[in-house]
Amino acid sequence: MSKKAQRVYLWGWFGHKNSGDDALLTMMSKAISEVAQSIELVLQIPKYGQLPPLSCAAVSKPIRRWFKGHVQLSQILNILRTNALVFGGGSNMSDVDSDRMSALRLRYYICRIIKIEGIPMIVAALGLGPLVTKEGTKLATKILNMMDLVVVRDSTSYQLCKHLSISSPLVQGFDPTVLIPKLYPIQLSCKSANDCNMPVIGISLSRSPGTCVNDERRQSLKVANLVNAIKHVVTSRPLSIAAIEMCADEHFRDMDLCRTLVTELRDVCKATVIPYHPSPIVMMRQLANLTAVIAERLHAGIYAYALGIPFAVVPYHSKCTAFVKDIGLSEKYLLDPEMPTEQIIQVLESLMDANTDCKPVLSPEHACEMASLGQRAVTDKLKALLQI
Repeated sequence: MSKKAQRVYLWGWFGHKNSGDDALLTMMSKAISEVAQSIELVLQIPKYGQLPPLSCAAVSKPIRRWFKGHVQLSQILNILRTNALVFGGGSNMSDVDSDRMSALRLRYYICRIIKIEGIPMIVAALGLGPLVTKEGTKLATKILNMMDLVVVRDSTSYQLCKHLSISSPLVQGFDPTVLIPKLYPIQLSCKSANDCNMPVIGISLSRSPGTCVNDERRQSLKVANLVNAIKHVVTSRPLSIAAIEMCADEHFRDMDLCRTLVTELRDVCKATVIPYHPSPIVMMRQLANLTAVIAERLHAGIYAYALGIPFAVVPYHSKCTAFVKDIGLSEKYLLDPEMPTEQIIQVLESLMDANTDCKPVLSPEHACEMASLGQRAVTDKLKALLQI
């Protein structure tokens, strides 16, 4: 297909069986389809990757590693065959460890090439940082200053952009995931009369590296603390647990933690697993039946928030804290990363009682307005850049 056919390269951690990224891809696809139905998305995903249903046609380019640097070279060549580059959200611009620092350097060099070639670039739904080194801060600043538009998803990222004196047009939106229940029907599954009397707490745990230590010892400690807290609570009230597999990626898959938690609870209470599904709409539908959620994965918390379900957040990454800050959730529901037993007991009881202090100050409706603002900024800029 010729370049005149209008192709947009969408850069993100897509096809890795992560529900949060699936949700971002779903909403970015919808935004780009609103620019023009004829636009094709170009995505590079793992060979056996999965994509959610998309609003516009997608050209999937499998990631192959035939020689050192092949992935990066193919990525550059694929971008050069498109009309625009859109970074499709997430928290992938940071320097907190060597891997992220290397990725930041690579992104800078690729963006320089794309800028020289005159292909427009947009950043959408960005969670910027953390930036902890002079080199990383300088690189992130240079990258963002090459953009034709920067849309961030939280006030922490917005203030950081202001601090860095980013010269590109800057818009503060919100994570577009909150728009899913508004735009797509989230049907509840049928529940028996017995189930209606039994609170079901969804628990999402993460094995991914964040900005807090998340090694095997701490993962085991978190599960042990959760189990002890649940044992205490079920002595006075009925309770069941649904372990949520938000990510099924072979390196960061959550199922190991889900199975461990369910196994440890086999003699304590009913415990099941909500498995990963590539459609974020299906994932939301499964979570919609929960009484409350304890979310270490950021988007498990965003799903609960969008659905109006009481929730608490385990901040394994600073992006979780930024989300809690923006919605005005009480600090009571921002848990210690090690999830101490006494704190979990108090939060479980508060969530099940739906105490007034577990309601965020920022309503999901207001968040949807902010997310729509960010989405419109992207579509309007793409229409102008692509002369549609």
